[in-house]
Amino acid sequence: MTVGAAAVAWVLFDRARPGRVVDRFPVSGVGAEARAGTSTDDRSGLARTPSRVASALTTRVAALLQPFRTMAEARRSRAALEHELPALAELLRTALTAGLSPAQAIRLVAPLAPPVASRLLSHAASGLGLGLGLSAALDPLRSASHEAAGVTDALCASAELGAGAEGALGRIADEARVALRQRAEARARTVPVRLLFPLVLCVLPAFALLGVAPALLAGFAG
Repeated sequence: MTVGAAAVAWVLFDRARPGRVVDRFPVSGVGAEARAGTSTDDRSGLARTPSRVASALTTRVAALLQPFRTMAEARRSRAALEHELPALAELLRTALTAGLSPAQAIRLVAPLAPPVASRLLSHAASGLGLGLGLSAALDPLRSASHEAAGVTDALCASAELGAGAEGALGRIADEARVALRQRAEARARTVPVRLLFPLVLCVLPAFALLGVAPALLAGFAG
């Protein structure tokens, strides 16, 4: 009897505790909803933490890789300009042969040239429009490659001395074509050497697995 009374008293006491009262009546503003809201905010903050860390790491890695990306883009632009140089020299030579001045030839050829050369010539044409001298306007093209420097020197000499640059531009175009052909032949000669790696790493193992291994397994089984 005493034990039963003690159990009933404990249940009544447990139900009457302040925390239990707040849980049963959350309208007071402190209790289950407030604690639930706090825990929900904590959980959402913890859930956002990995994404913030990943975003910071991505930004940091991108900043570290930016110089290498810039160097790779400059290398690609230089290689593209070397391929475009014969067409650029021929377009400028044709414009000068038609009687245009070097500045007029640059403005005319800029939208007609291949992409990289067109961008550099457009920059030069903008500089000329702002009042820069021909040599200063052609600085980006001059620094792009050694071969392009020959084009700018021919144009500047024609503007300063009044001499025709058609012959020099024609020679530059011919030399650029010869250099491109020689580089293409050199790359073609390296193809057999480069084919050794996939041959040794892929073709020969596959041949051994499909041709030699079944015969060996059949011999061992026999």
